[in-house]
Amino acid sequence: MWTQSCTLVLAALACKATAFSLDATNSPSIKTGSADFARSLASMCPAGLLPAPAFWWESANSLSALVSYQHNTGDASYEHIVLAGILSQATSANDFMMAGVGVANDDQAWWGRLAMSAAEYKISDPPAGQPKWVDFATNVYNEQKGRWDTTRCKGGMKWKINPGEDGYDYKSTIATAGYFELAARLALYNKDEAASGVADAAYDWLVSVGLIDVKTFAVFDGTDDAKGSGCIDVNHNEWSYNIATVLYGSAVMATQTGDHKWIDRVNGFLGHIKDTFTLNGNLYEPFCEKGNNCDLDQQSFKAVLASLLAKTAAILPETASTVASILTPAANTMAGDFSDSMGFGDKMTALESVSGLLVLPKGKKLAIRFFA
Repeated sequence: MWTQSCTLVLAALACKATAFSLDATNSPSIKTGSADFARSLASMCPAGLLPAPAFWWESANSLSALVSYQHNTGDASYEHIVLAGILSQATSANDFMMAGVGVANDDQAWWGRLAMSAAEYKISDPPAGQPKWVDFATNVYNEQKGRWDTTRCKGGMKWKINPGEDGYDYKSTIATAGYFELAARLALYNKDEAASGVADAAYDWLVSVGLIDVKTFAVFDGTDDAKGSGCIDVNHNEWSYNIATVLYGSAVMATQTGDHKWIDRVNGFLGHIKDTFTLNGNLYEPFCEKGNNCDLDQQSFKAVLASLLAKTAAILPETASTVASILTPAANTMAGDFSDSMGFGDKMTALESVSGLLVLPKGKKLAIRFFA
C-alpha cells in the first residue's frame, strides 16, 4: 500500500518516502512511486551536488536520474536542480574539467553524458548566451578524442588524465566505454558519420585487448598499458556499469547505423546481464554483494544498469521483453524495500528502475521518442 507523510515546510522536498506495493502494469502507480523516489533523491542534492562522502561523478549520476525521471514522467519539478548542478560544474571552458576534484576521463565523461541526456530529452537549455546542452557534451567528446592514446596498446582511454597520477597507466573500460557511448549518441543526434566511426573504433579496441569477450559478452574492468609490451593481461572483474555502458552504446549504434551486428551485440550483452547481474529477481553486483562489501562507488553502479536497460529498450523495441524481464522484478523489489534512510546509490537505482518502466515499448513502436 502506498503511504507518505509530509510537513508543510518545503513540502516539495520534505515528503518522506516509504515502501509501497508497485503495480508495474499501471502507469499511475509507477508515476506515484517515481515521484516519491525523485523527491527523496532531490532532497539529498537540492543545489545539484551530493554531499560528502559522495564522489563527484556520483553527483552527475544523481542528476541523470532526475533527468530520466523528468523525461519518463513529464514532471519537471527538479529541472532547476539539474540546471544549477550542471552549470555549477561546467567551468569557464564548458568542459567539466573542474579544478580540485581530481577529474579522470571517466568522471568528465559522466558529466558530458549527463549533458547529452539533457539535450536528447529536451530539458530546457541554459539561459540565452550560454551553450546548449549538446555543446557541453560535444566539448567533452572533442577533448577526449584528443586523449585517445595510441602510444601503448594501439589505443584506448587511460583512466587518469595526467602523467604520474595513480591510474594513468590503466586503460579503463569505463573511460573507454563512456567515450564510445558518447560518440555513438552524438553520431545519432547530429547525424555525424565521423563520430560513428570513432564509436566503432572504440568498440573494436575494447574487443582487441580482451576487455569484451565476444563469446560470452562479459565486459571486464581494464588493463595495464605499462606492463610488458602493454595490455598483456586483463583485470577480469566485472561491474554492472561497464556492461551497461557498452550495451547502451551498442543500442545507439544499432539505431544509427542499421547494421544488424549491433543488435546481435545488444542481445549478447542482455543475456550476460541476465545471467550475471541479477539474482532472485534483483539487480545484483556479484563482485561485491557476494561478500557484502560494496564501497560507496559500487553501491551506485546498479543505477547506471537500470537506467541504460530502460534506454536500450526505448530505442530498440525488439529488446523490450528481455529488458522488462530484468527491470520489472527489480523495480518491484526496490519499491518494496524503499526507505528515506537508503543511501543515494540505492535511491538512484530505485528511481531509475521504477520510472524506467514507463518507457518500455509496447509492441514494435517507440514508447517516447528520444531524439530531435
